[in-house]
Formats: sequence, C-alpha cells, structure tokens
Amino acid sequence: MRVIVDSSVLVAALGRNSRVRRLLFRQGLEWVVPLEVRLEVLDRIDDLARGLGARPQDARLFILEILGQTRLPQYQDWRLNERHYGQLQGVNKAEEAVRVGEQQVWRWRRGYEDQAAPLSRNDPTHPVNDPLYRDIDPALLPDVENLAETRARVMQFWRERVAPRIRLGERVLISSHGNTLRALIMGLANLSITQVESFEIPTGKPILYTFNRDAEPLRWRYL
Repeated sequence: MRVIVDSSVLVAALGRNSRVRRLLFRQGLEWVVPLEVRLEVLDRIDDLARGLGARPQDARLFILEILGQTRLPQYQDWRLNERHYGQLQGVNKAEEAVRVGEQQVWRWRRGYEDQAAPLSRNDPTHPVNDPLYRDIDPALLPDVENLAETRARVMQFWRERVAPRIRLGERVLISSHGNTLRALIMGLANLSITQVESFEIPTGKPILYTFNRDAEPLRWRYL
C-alpha cells in the first residue's frame, strides 16, 4: 500500500524487531510530529509488563533511526501513559488470581469500567511524588484508572494535540502502550464496550490509520 500524499496517518503499537523494521522501511513513511508517553508506568502486573515489549520511548527512537528522521521535533504527554492500575501495580498476576480469582483479575486488567483499589497519594510510587510530573496539576494525576477513564484522557490528548496537526496535513507518529492505544482506537473507530474489552493489539505490529483533512477516521489496518 502506498501512503496517499494528502492523507494523514497514525502508527501505533511499535516494537523492536526486524519485521517492524522491514514494514516501515517498505512503506516509505515520513513523519512530521512524533509523540510519545511522558513516562512509562514501570510497576504494572508482571505478565502485562513483559507483553508490552520495548518502552514507547525506545520504540519511537528506533523507528526514527530507521527512517533517518531523528532530528524531528518530538513531544511527550502524560496522557499517553499506560492505564494506572492502582494497588494492583507491581502485584504478581498469578498470586492475585489465587487470592481473588482469575475472572476478577481479568476484569481489573481488561474491563472497561472495573478498577482495582486506588493507590495512596502518600505512596512513593504515586505520580504526584515523581519529579517528572512536577509541571502537571496533581489533581489530574490518577490514583487508579479503568479503561473508560484512560479513554477520556487519551481522547482529550487526541483532540488537543493530534487532530489539529492532521487538519494541517501533517503525519503523526504515536508511540504508546497497549491499553492506551486500545482506548484511542475505541474512540476513533467507535468500538463498543464488548468489542474493546476483547480487542488486542499485538506487540510489535504497527497500525496504519488514515484520516481525511478534517481529521475524520477513514480506515486502519495492521502493517
């Protein structure tokens, strides 16, 4: 597939592997505005952390190196962070499943409205205690999130930071996390709650999203 000159595109869910390298190079994509998370949440459920692969920051740099575009302006935004799992972060999934049941753990991880217990703001790992967030209003930083809340912040980011650039005809590269990208695609593709709860984005498999000049989604596909 050739990228139409007057179309805008979004590539998501990028990983560090040779297949991604070949796909991106063959597409001949050139990006105008690479965007990434402000800071990766490191203490997620251990199984999920492994499944996400390379950090978004690393994936973004890797792609720009392949395409020879490392000098492009690059921006970070906390609203692209992974969903915040509250007290579930850093907990072994198998051990938690024994304690509360596999179905409950699944609901906490994948459910649209379900969420675990909130993380205390006195906890040293809470974002309000991290100097990287010192310029963010503490009231905006979550103690815990479900996918609905993740969707709200990522769609706000989309409306404020991405859609205006698409309307200018620019191409945008977004490097983020699986749940954040699920929430974003839910908003763009109007997925139902049932659909998004079962929707998976494979690690290291880029998504090419095409929009018209009004930033209205036209189609998307895996590369």
